[in-house]
Amino acid sequence: MCLTFLFKDTRCLFNTLESIYVHFSYPTKNQQLIDMQKKLGLKIKTIGRISDTRWNCRYKNCDAVLDCYQAIIHVLQEEIENDNDKDVNEALGNIYKL
Repeated sequence: MCLTFLFKDTRCLFNTLESIYVHFSYPTKNQQLIDMQKKLGLKIKTIGRISDTRWNCRYKNCDAVLDCYQAIIHVLQEEIENDNDKDVNEALGNIYKL
């Protein structure tokens, strides 16, 4: 029973990471994230595509999201507040998941 919950939580985590990757894979959104990391004085990290077979890339993505979590939240909140993008619903979903 416990392993079932662990599997669901792990799958949810990696689905969230993939969703964040997709959101920031657009060049303009990626630049906003980089600019926010600079503004906050954070080390610049990028979020890569999740691989089904390479656990190292999953680790790197977890590390990148943890390191730039504050910047991700700021960019998503700005996007929601400005409400000038067709991807606002995606931003709302991502901020809810985080």
